[in-house]
Parts: sequence; C-alpha cells; structure tokens
Amino acid sequence: MRRGSSFFSPTRLRQCRTERGLTLEQLATGAVSEGARGLDPTAISHYEGGRRQPDVTLIGPLARALGVTNADLLEPVGDLTLRYLRERAGLSQGQVADDLGIKTAAYSKLELGQTLRVSPDRVSELTRVFGVDQATVLDALRNSQDQPRQRPAAAGS
Repeated sequence: MRRGSSFFSPTRLRQCRTERGLTLEQLATGAVSEGARGLDPTAISHYEGGRRQPDVTLIGPLARALGVTNADLLEPVGDLTLRYLRERAGLSQGQVADDLGIKTAAYSKLELGQTLRVSPDRVSELTRVFGVDQATVLDALRNSQDQPRQRPAAAGS
C-alpha cells in the first residue's frame, strides 16, 4: 500500500502554482504530461488544502510541471534521513529496492535504521539512486539509525 509523502508541503505547492499563474487544471495537465497518471484538478486542490498527500511518485511530475525541484515541494528538514532523500527523489521504497536489487522489506529496514552495517558498495549505490554525494548518504544513514524506533502497539491497545 502506498502512502503520501511525509514531507510534502501543501503551502509550497500552492505558492509555486500561483507564482507561475497556473490554474489547478493547467497544473494537472502539465503533471500528467510529465508522467503523473490520473491526476486531476480536484486531487491537486486536496493536496493544496492539506486534505490529502500526493504519493511520493507524484512529487517529480508536479515539480517538473511547475519548473521547480522536488525539494521545493517538501518541508525543509533539519537532519536528512534516507526517507527524506527517497521522497525528495520522488521514489517509492519498492522503486529504490528494485534499483538496488534487494527486497522492499530489506530497504525498509535500512530506511528505518534497523540495518546497522551498510557496505561501501551499498553506500555508492544509494548515492547513485538519490543523486547525492557519499557524505550526504552517510549522514542520512546515521540520522536514520538515530530516529526513535517505532514499536508495534500492544495487543488490546
């Protein structure tokens, strides 16, 4: 099941669209021509109003249609994590896993900081996938490992 982008900014989307003088219809048409499937003005209105979050794979087509970077549509963060790098790249966990040649569950553990040892080859692969330098990936890996761990809810809660 896909979830919306955790870092998506409704305010930034609306600001970018209005600064360019685009209607909801024009942005939807532009994003579809950039690879978004089934995107319509109503969905964009919901994104701008914060009622829905776009799937991470829609960030790229929306950004290209607006002539901005993917990061321009995301909230700024203090410490980069693998999740942020992935969402900034407009990729799902499955897409990253496929690109790395691993199972989605294995990548999910990496993103959640549950994989403590990461090979230099994997770091190099992540730099390629996310389009960033090695230092950025290493920082994101450390920050991902430093995140509080989510525990499953106890039975009956």
